[in-house]
Amino acid sequence: MAELIPKEALEAAMTAQLAAMQEKSLAVLLAELQLLPQIIRNIASQLIINQVAFGQQDLDMVNKQISQGLPIPPETILANPIDTINQAPDNLKPIMTGRYREMQLRKLILDTYQDLIDPYFLERRAALEKVVYAVIRVSSPGVADELYLRLIDGDETFGEVAQRYSEGDERYTKGLVGPVPVLQVHPAIQKALTALAVEEVHPPIQVDQWYLILSLVHTQPARMTDETRMQLMRELYEKDLEATIKNCVETLVQAA
Repeated sequence: MAELIPKEALEAAMTAQLAAMQEKSLAVLLAELQLLPQIIRNIASQLIINQVAFGQQDLDMVNKQISQGLPIPPETILANPIDTINQAPDNLKPIMTGRYREMQLRKLILDTYQDLIDPYFLERRAALEKVVYAVIRVSSPGVADELYLRLIDGDETFGEVAQRYSEGDERYTKGLVGPVPVLQVHPAIQKALTALAVEEVHPPIQVDQWYLILSLVHTQPARMTDETRMQLMRELYEKDLEATIKNCVETLVQAA
């Protein structure tokens, strides 16, 4: 094994580092190591969902969901889901507990954010739109121009050219990419796609070291589905949780 650094030098550096760390408060040290936010997140998340209680009318539904697909004898499913979990075999308790906590979090999110979704959807609509496009990626501008002319002349289809000549992984999908959120697409590609009608081919553009030929296949406008609604409510929850974590970190570090 090659000696990348003398053992003595590493040990001396570590001794000095440990001595410096011992002079700092635990809160400051954890913050510097980027561990404090995660610790606070874990504690805050648990405290938040511990506030959530289910009404009597929901208990049967909760019991069914936490035990679904598990070998739980019917006689061990008790009125209170917590009692059901406590009575379960040890190997099933983590699964049931995770399901129960997820249901608590979902209930909290619904109760807290469902009335805020419509204006937030309007704010996020552009980011939620998706696009399917086709791309041919080559490293030579001359080759890109030649392939573009072939496509314009209609000698070959976009998929055929992509499969034969593209140098990126998209050659395995005949050039197709997506559906992907519009805002996850490279800005230069975004700009080119917005100028295209469906099935129109854009002249080659340069992105980094590549020359790309693009064609718009399909746009998928954002729609307020149940999935989108829950996604947006979770985003709002995460924003509030991150703000709570940040405030707690600042308070603990200032007090140290």
